[in-house]
Amino acid sequence: MAKPLLYYVFRFIVSVIGMGALLFGAAYLLLRFAPNLAETLMTGPAMIGASTSIFVVPPFQVGQSFFRHEGRAMSGGEGWGLAAICSVIFTGAVVAGAYLGLSRNTEAWDRLLAENGDDLLLALVPMVGLAVVLMLLFKLFFWAAIRGQLKRAATAAE
Repeated sequence: MAKPLLYYVFRFIVSVIGMGALLFGAAYLLLRFAPNLAETLMTGPAMIGASTSIFVVPPFQVGQSFFRHEGRAMSGGEGWGLAAICSVIFTGAVVAGAYLGLSRNTEAWDRLLAENGDDLLLALVPMVGLAVVLMLLFKLFFWAAIRGQLKRAATAAE
């Protein structure tokens, strides 16, 4: 049964929100009930691994969901289109989060405006690079998830 592309975009958004809530919830609980352990975990490589999961897990879930619903691999246009849409959404969320984080700290925001002035839009240039890198990564993750499902289906058929 074919699902529209927006179904998979919605699944991606829900998965990113779920992963974000899981990470923030775990961080809150650690800080609340085990502050010493939280300090150890949040300052080391464990935090890098946990934060990486927010952009690794959702594309894998979407790829597996695509194979379960469609029963086939993504065509080139489907994969690249979905990867582009998801990377723009994810990059937009990163920009919005950075803006909200800076706007709460008025001193940092004032310093940023004073140092950059009218060139503040140039700060968005790295975000375009981030969107391109994420698009390539998401396409790779979709491909890897679907390839894994194809291999699993081939082994189950034998």
